[in-house]
Amino acid sequence: MRPDGGHGGVDQASSHLNHREFAVAAAARRTNLMSGTAAIRVRAESDEAVVRPREELIVKIEEMYAVAVVSELGRSETFYTALLGRGPDDRPMAGLIQWRSVAGRAGLQVVLDRERSGQGNMTIVVSDMASARSEMAGRGLRLGDDIQGDYGVIAQIEDPDGNRLTLAEPPSGLH
Repeated sequence: MRPDGGHGGVDQASSHLNHREFAVAAAARRTNLMSGTAAIRVRAESDEAVVRPREELIVKIEEMYAVAVVSELGRSETFYTALLGRGPDDRPMAGLIQWRSVAGRAGLQVVLDRERSGQGNMTIVVSDMASARSEMAGRGLRLGDDIQGDYGVIAQIEDPDGNRLTLAEPPSGLH
């Protein structure tokens, strides 16, 4: 037992929570420690978790990367080069290639892991689906049919391992 009455990774305030509330509280603590971007207060009388911005960030995020886990780097590099219209910027280590600043400060990492490959999803927001479709067709990539939803239109494509990429065009004025 710690001097504050807690037990290891479980603090006293969490001991009265049901399993779901405890999981939310634990995830909140991990989020706070890892990203420093949100604080969560759990209300014990309901299943509701309230997310509130922190006044002071622990870690300032400079960039963020989407990750595609693949079984073979060569064919994946060819696919993502066609998708992004340019080759990778870096090969920081064995089994990793990356494109920096593909959308502002966001990038893409392609990671070799045969056992976990092909299970990913990512969304790429575009301002004009017809233009994106035409551009991709010119690079040898075929998007699936447009799907109209309540929040704009989407179309999907899979990389050679089956990672699903969803292109999304939000309604006019929301992007």
